[in-house]
Amino acid sequence: MKKRRRRHRLKYGLGYTISRILLLILALLLIVGAVWGIVVLVKNSLASGGDYSRLPFEADDSFTFTKNSFLYYKNGILYYDDFSNNSKDASYRVNTSEFSLESSEAISVLYNTTAVQIVGTEQTIEGFGTIEKVKCGLDYIAVLFKDESGIPFLKIFDKSAAEVDEIRPESKNSFIMDFGFTDIESNTLWTLLADTSAEISVSTITTYDFSKKSTTGVMTVQHQLVESLIFTSNSIFAIGTNDLMRYNNGNLIYRLPVYGYELVDYSLSSGKCSFLFKSRTEGTAFKTFKLYTVAEKDSPSDSIVTLHLPGNTLSAALVNEKVVSCTPNKIYTHSYAGELLKESSLDFTLTESGVKRINDREVILFSSPSLYKYKVK
Repeated sequence: MKKRRRRHRLKYGLGYTISRILLLILALLLIVGAVWGIVVLVKNSLASGGDYSRLPFEADDSFTFTKNSFLYYKNGILYYDDFSNNSKDASYRVNTSEFSLESSEAISVLYNTTAVQIVGTEQTIEGFGTIEKVKCGLDYIAVLFKDESGIPFLKIFDKSAAEVDEIRPESKNSFIMDFGFTDIESNTLWTLLADTSAEISVSTITTYDFSKKSTTGVMTVQHQLVESLIFTSNSIFAIGTNDLMRYNNGNLIYRLPVYGYELVDYSLSSGKCSFLFKSRTEGTAFKTFKLYTVAEKDSPSDSIVTLHLPGNTLSAALVNEKVVSCTPNKIYTHSYAGELLKESSLDFTLTESGVKRINDREVILFSSPSLYKYKVK
C-alpha cells in the first residue's frame, strides 16, 4: 500500500510539476514569438503602408511632384504616379537622361538648357536662347530664356507647344527674378522683377491672365527685396527681407516685420494662412523658428509663436496644421501653439534635405539613396 501511494505522489507531484514547467516554457515561447511577430509587423508597416513608405525612385533620380502626383525618371523610363487615381498612371520611354523635370496637375515637361519637351506632344521648344527654368500651369507653360547678352525673358506656350506670348522687362535695369502660375485652376501667370537702377531696392509684382489676355495687377515694393510670393483666392502674400505683406486687388492691406528671418514653408489649409520662418543669423542651421498665422482681413489678427528646436535640426515643414521637423534620426511634430505632440525615431538616417512638404498631409523624407513618403497624423 505504501508503495502504491508513493507512485501516486510521483504521478501527481513531480510529474505534474514537470508538465507545468513545460507548459510555462511553451507559453513563454509563444509570448516571445508573438512579441517578435509584433515587432516584425510594426517594422514592415513602417517600411510600407504605415506612417511612411519607401518610394520607387531614389534621391539621385530626376523627379518632381505636385500635391497629387509624382513624376520621376528611372532606367530610361519616365513614370507618372497619381496618388488619388491609379487609372491616370502612365510611363514613357525617354532616350536621354540629360534633363530636368517640372510638372503641374495638368502639364508635365522635360527640359535642359537647349530644349523643352511637353509630355504627350511631339513638338520641341528650342532655338530662343539658353533655357534657365520652366513653370507649368493649367493650360500653359512659361519658359525663362537668356539671350546672347545674358538678359532673361519669358516665352509662354500652350499645351501643344505653340507660342502665345513673350514678356521682356521694359527697362534694361529690370531683371526677372522669379515667375510662376498663381494656381492650377487658373491661367494667371505672375512675374517678379527687380530694378537695380535706383539707390533703393524696388521689386515689381505683375500678374497676367492668359484666359483674358490681359495684365490684371501691378504692385511695387520699395526698400526691400521680395523673396517669395504666395497666392490665395483673396490675397497675394509677398515675403520680403523686412516684411510679410498682404495685397488685395493690387493694394497693400497690411505688413508684419520679419527682419532677420527667412521663409521656410507655408500652409493655406483650413482657411489659415501660416508662414514658418527660420533665423537668418543661424546660417544653414535650423534651430529658432517663428510661426506666423494671419487673417485675410484688413488687419492681420496675427499669432506669432517662437519654436526652439534641437541644434541638429535639418529642416521643417507645415503639414496638417502642424510643424514637422527632423534631426538625422528623429521626426518631431509640434502644434501651431508650439506644443510637442509626437517624437518618432527612424530606422534610417536622413540627409541634409530632411523633410519637404508634398501636400497638406504628407512630406518626403530624404535618406540617401532612398526616399520615403511620410503621412503626418
